[in-house]
Amino acid sequence: FAAPERHYRNPRMGGGSALEVVRTFIIQLRARRIDRSNMADQSPPIPPPGWGDDLVTELIDAARSNQFATFDNKRNEFNKLVKIDECFCRIIKDWINPSDLLAPMFMMRSHSAFRTALGCAMAGQIAEVYPLLRTSLEYSGYALHINRHKDLAEVWLNRHDSAANLKEVRNKFTTGKIRETIEISDKMLGGVFEELYQRAIDYGGHPNERGLSTSTEIKEMEGRKLINQAYLHGDGIMLDHALKTVSQSGICTLLIFQEIFGPRFELLGVHHDLLELQKGL
Repeated sequence: FAAPERHYRNPRMGGGSALEVVRTFIIQLRARRIDRSNMADQSPPIPPPGWGDDLVTELIDAARSNQFATFDNKRNEFNKLVKIDECFCRIIKDWINPSDLLAPMFMMRSHSAFRTALGCAMAGQIAEVYPLLRTSLEYSGYALHINRHKDLAEVWLNRHDSAANLKEVRNKFTTGKIRETIEISDKMLGGVFEELYQRAIDYGGHPNERGLSTSTEIKEMEGRKLINQAYLHGDGIMLDHALKTVSQSGICTLLIFQEIFGPRFELLGVHHDLLELQKGL
């Protein structure tokens, strides 16, 4: 693929146009051996030859089937997630001359991690949801931390220039310091961030007990024990917990970005929508 046009400039670099445009882009892959010339544009893709003949593609199909089931059986939860996603999209769309150049890119990565966590949750890939939510939360926390401490932009950008720079980034971007930055802006929000971040760590963001045990099934059999690890969960408390946590984390990250881009959130009606979306969570 050709490199996409660059729509931002590194703050360390000089120059740049008067108009800074930040946007997302999607590269959609096409299977080579499928003739689509006679297909309507809305036709679902046909799997290429060999798809489903191995355990990997079999799992992918099973995960997709679970997503359909979650969409159909958990419509209220799904609709809330769609509304949260729409809030991200409204802020990101047609973003011209943002007041902070790094934060919009952090927001897009946070949004992408949120969407991927949403997809995993719907598929029943429960343990895999939480590392993604941790990433999404961290992007929002880093964005606010850098926004409130302007000198940290250069520190963060220089992370890989030397061992000393790497150490400095690790010291300046601890979870505790990021939480403190959030609490200075909104003490309650800092507490919510901490709770969700620790939940993400506990349930799979690190290889901790809950991340393992919640996907473990032990069956007592005659003369032995059968221990199963679920790659895909079905309906139940763990699916409900994951869907709810994705919603809570998505709202939390948006509220953190709102601390940076408050006027844009107000102008586009996202501030009001977030107040409504928090109800029941």
